[in-house]
Amino acid sequence: MQNPIIAALDLPTAEQALKLATEIAPAVGAFKIGSELFTAAGPDIIKRVRATGASVFLDLKFHDIPNTVAKAVASATRLDVQMLTIHKWWFGNDARCRKVRATNRTAIRAQRTPGAGRDGAYEHG
Repeated sequence: MQNPIIAALDLPTAEQALKLATEIAPAVGAFKIGSELFTAAGPDIIKRVRATGASVFLDLKFHDIPNTVAKAVASATRLDVQMLTIHKWWFGNDARCRKVRATNRTAIRAQRTPGAGRDGAYEHG
């Protein structure tokens, strides 16, 4: 991703998100799709946003047993997601990290969820 700007599509419907994405796609490098939009619009929203030419950052903060998270990351990879978030617990174990790194996607460690801490910061892992 050459353009470092990531615009959040924190909207309740696919129609609203796609309208915004289409309008600002030339100015951004990626769009963030979070839980609200992904749950409302389903996996198809990723394909539709990717059609704008921008990358997709899937912000679902995966956190479950290792096999389940590894399969979720693999599924996100098949959806053509370029970045995703994984709960920080995952980054303390080399075996867990290898499964995620094998997908060749950027995984971002969710240090705090927004509103839960001072800054809702994320760390790249």
